[in-house]
Amino acid sequence: MVSLEPAHATLRVRVNGATQAVALTRAPHNFSGTRWWLLCACGRRAFTLYRPLAESEYRCRACHSLSYRSENLSPAGRMEYRAMKLARRIGGSLLRDPVRPKGMHAITFARLQEEANDANGRAMVVRLSTWPIRYRYRN
Repeated sequence: MVSLEPAHATLRVRVNGATQAVALTRAPHNFSGTRWWLLCACGRRAFTLYRPLAESEYRCRACHSLSYRSENLSPAGRMEYRAMKLARRIGGSLLRDPVRPKGMHAITFARLQEEANDANGRAMVVRLSTWPIRYRYRN
């Protein structure tokens, strides 16, 4: 158990022989108590600090210009990713029929299965609509 009493504290992180000091701050929580935050060198509060392989310091997502996976996907890719997430949630994949997970209500399972099929169908429509269509008239 860690007990942090002052309003600000410092955490020392040592990676590959290099030491970095990361400031901690606390803020009041909505219900009761306080929530501790990591402070990036830019001054932003964050729950997670990142250190990409090419960088030497832990910083927030904005400082390292990191993007989320969905920002790099095409519209069809986002729909396929959503369909895969839904299929995994119901215990299957897009290639095999899922088996209802233990403890999941049958109505919830049916709804999620329908959402996964719809998302997969929309992804196929978008993917096929981007393919060039060539019409050749033959006699």
